[in-house]
Amino acid sequence: MLVPFVLGIAKFPAALAAYIALERGQRAEADGNFSVALTEYTKAVGQFPNSTFALARKGIAAFHAGEYQVAEEAFDSIDGREGSSDIVREVKDAMEQLKKLRK
Repeated sequence: MLVPFVLGIAKFPAALAAYIALERGQRAEADGNFSVALTEYTKAVGQFPNSTFALARKGIAAFHAGEYQVAEEAFDSIDGREGSSDIVREVKDAMEQLKKLRK
């Protein structure tokens, strides 16, 4: 019983830092500051590399920041995953725009 509790406590600071980064990223994105949003989402992905939400937000912020390679890598990493209808729509829109830019 004690070992899982200690392991959980040990991971709490990392989880909190990722949550704060996600919140800051969303605030920056809402303000149109996509470079800052990208930085914050990258921090969150660093803590939780399999988070579909964090990867999707990172890709969307990267796209709007003009970091197209970073956006493509983020989108590739979540290809085939499930997500909310809103996030799926945003990712699809950004991917379509990326394709147009690449032509």
